[in-house]
Amino acid sequence: MTEEQMAYVEQFFKEHFWELQVHAYRFLGEWKRTEDMVMEAFSIACEKIDVFLESENRLGWMKLAVQNVCWNFLRRQNRENRLVTDWEDLTEDRIPATEDPLPSEFIERCKAVLRETDFRLLYEAVILEIPMDKLAEAHGMSEAACRKRVERIRKKLKKIFEENKNDW
Repeated sequence: MTEEQMAYVEQFFKEHFWELQVHAYRFLGEWKRTEDMVMEAFSIACEKIDVFLESENRLGWMKLAVQNVCWNFLRRQNRENRLVTDWEDLTEDRIPATEDPLPSEFIERCKAVLRETDFRLLYEAVILEIPMDKLAEAHGMSEAACRKRVERIRKKLKKIFEENKNDW
């Protein structure tokens, strides 16, 4: 990174850090880790400095980076929470599965029949189990609209599966 690029990133950091931290809070729902998320996003911007600087909307680019960092964090945290279970709480029906519950072939077929935005919304709601209020906020819609959209996507998939059950 050149000195000029470094100076720009530093100035951008000073101007937008708080705004990006608030953006991270929208996904995490807590202030505790927002600073880490923003710092990681800035680290990505430094690694991809040319892409960042070529962007017409640098603030939007950074908000998307923060959003992705937060989703990755929430995904990891969710996965860890599912893996860490007290031994006393384990019963026959709560033993962790050893196989992948969603084969990649199934996911690829879903991607093929859904629009990218619909697939991402459904994946985040069902697989990543992101709370509906946070999901709605992340996608810029009301919680009721988000719930309805997820419901419609599920119905669409169900209809496609039923119509093509011999191919699945």
